[in-house]
Amino acid sequence: MTDKRIKITSNLMIITALSVLVLITVGGIVRTTGSGLGCPDWPLCYGKVLPPFEYHAIIEYLHRFIASIIVGPLVLVNFALVVLWMRKDKALLWISLVTVVLLLIQGGLGAITVLNELPPAIVAVHLSTGELFFALIITQATLMYKYRLVNANSFALSRKIVVLTILSVPVMYFVLISGSLVTANGALAACLSWPLCGNSGFLASIHMGHRWAVLVLGLFVIYVVHFAIKNKSFPGDVRKIAMLVALVFIIQIAVGALMIMLRFPIYLTATHVAMASVVWGATVWYAAQLILCRRISA
Repeated sequence: MTDKRIKITSNLMIITALSVLVLITVGGIVRTTGSGLGCPDWPLCYGKVLPPFEYHAIIEYLHRFIASIIVGPLVLVNFALVVLWMRKDKALLWISLVTVVLLLIQGGLGAITVLNELPPAIVAVHLSTGELFFALIITQATLMYKYRLVNANSFALSRKIVVLTILSVPVMYFVLISGSLVTANGALAACLSWPLCGNSGFLASIHMGHRWAVLVLGLFVIYVVHFAIKNKSFPGDVRKIAMLVALVFIIQIAVGALMIMLRFPIYLTATHVAMASVVWGATVWYAAQLILCRRISA
C-alpha cells in the first residue's frame, strides 16, 4: 500500500472519530434541551425533509443530519477503503466491519427511541451503543495510524500494566453508562448538592451511584495511566495521551460539580455530557495506542 493511500485512509478515520464526537455532543444537547421529540416522526421531520423553523426541531434535525449525512457515509467509505487497500490486516478489517454493523444498529435504535417517545431503557441502550461505536472508530483510527509511523520501536511493558490497561476500558465504560442511566432516568437534578447528595429516594440513589462510580472506578483509571505519566521510558505519544486522560477526567469532575452548584444550566449540562465522551474516548485511545506498541516482559 502506498504512503498516499495510507495517509488518505488514516486522515479519513481521524475525521470520522472527530465527527462521531461532534455527533455525540449534539446528542447530549438534544437530551439536555429536551429536544428528543423535536421531530416526532422518523426519518422525516413532521413528514418533511426539512424541519420547521422551531428550536427543538432544528436541534433534533441537526443530530440526524450529522448522523446520516456525515458520519454514516464516512464509516462506509472507511470500510470500503479498508476492503480495497487493507484487507490483509484482519484486525482492522473486522473492526471496520463491526463499525458498519453498529452504525446500522444505532440508526435503528434511534428510530425506535423516537417512535416510542423516548422510553428510558431504549434511550440508555441507544447511548451505550453510541459510545461503543465511538470506541471502535477510535480503535480503527489508531490501528490505521500505525502504518504512518516510521521506525516505531516497541518497548518493554509488564503483563501487570497490560492487564490493567485492558481492564481500564470496560471500567471507564461502566462509569460512562452509570452517567447515561442518570440522564435516561431523569435523575440529573435528584441531587442538589456536591459532593454529597442532599436528597434521598430512588432517583437520588441512581445519581449517587454514578458519583461513586466516578470516584472509585475513575480513580482506578487514573491509577492505570499514571504508569505512563511517571515513566519516561514510555513513548512520548503514549505519555501525552495518558496526561490527556488525567486532565480531561479532572476537568469533567469540576464541570459536574459546577453544574450542580449552578443548578444545571444547559451549557454546563451539555458540556458535562460531551466531556464524558471525551474522557471515554481518551481512555480507549490510550489503551489502543499502548497495547499497539508494547513488548510484553515478565
